[in-house]
Amino acid sequence: MKWDWNEALKVAKEENFEEGVKQGIEQGVKQGHTEGLIDAFKGLVKDGTLTIETAAKKMGVTVADFRKMAML
Repeated sequence: MKWDWNEALKVAKEENFEEGVKQGIEQGVKQGHTEGLIDAFKGLVKDGTLTIETAAKKMGVTVADFRKMAML
């Protein structure tokens, strides 16, 4: 079988597109998970079940960063 430059480009574009979609989905899932955790911890902090310091520690951020993330 003869090597075809156009076919090689077509395959490369399809593979890059598929990889881009896969990476986009993975990034979206991670972002959604993080946002869900922030919302959950924010609710627990607001109702007094959890201190802001504990919530920040669970998220692996500083209290100041948690306040920004949770808009507190």
